[in-house]
Amino acid sequence: MINLVCTKSCLSFQKDSISKISDTVLIVSPGSVMYNWKEELETWGHFKMGLFHGNTKEDTLQRTLRGRLDVALTTYETMRNHLDDVNKVQWLAVIMDEVHRLKDPKSQITVAAKALRAKRRYGLTGTPLQNKLEEFW
Repeated sequence: MINLVCTKSCLSFQKDSISKISDTVLIVSPGSVMYNWKEELETWGHFKMGLFHGNTKEDTLQRTLRGRLDVALTTYETMRNHLDDVNKVQWLAVIMDEVHRLKDPKSQITVAAKALRAKRRYGLTGTPLQNKLEEFW
């Protein structure tokens, strides 16, 4: 399939890709809603899931690298603190819940989120943009 629309980060991702892109989607959310995501995915889908959080980080990472997971769930803080491990996977997509947390371009969480290796990126928020169009970017 040919990607007709490709941003600078997309071109960089394609150029830097050494191995196959994973079929796994990474969902990053605040810790307060990570388990809600898990419950909703269990209720409405038939996904093989893992939590990249707490004591299950290594197991989830290994299962993802072996192609055994459809979805991996993590928190913003875990993603930031373990970015090197998270970037061992070339994610099919990353979904950022409560993406307004990435509002400050200089924050460590925003810098880490921009460094994620993902073919596609999606942001979800119920908080509208405030004052500046650059907050969208």
